[in-house]
Amino acid sequence: MVNRLRWDPGRFAGPVYDIADIAASEDRFAMRFVHTTTMVQTGDSFRTEVNYFYHLEDGATSEIWSLSDSDYDYKTPP
Repeated sequence: MVNRLRWDPGRFAGPVYDIADIAASEDRFAMRFVHTTTMVQTGDSFRTEVNYFYHLEDGATSEIWSLSDSDYDYKTPP
């Protein structure tokens, strides 16, 4: 998540995250949302649907998976 927070600011203007679904149990949860924004570099509108899946262990996140209909790489430095 740290890389995600570093990755977004210079790339997206006016981001909106519309949470469509959340499902949870004691040790896991999932979230589906639609992200709409303007790409700073080109001025183009951008929309993607994203799903995050979390596993929790001892009160902390132990695993995270994501599924998106767009390519991204949060490990590449901004």
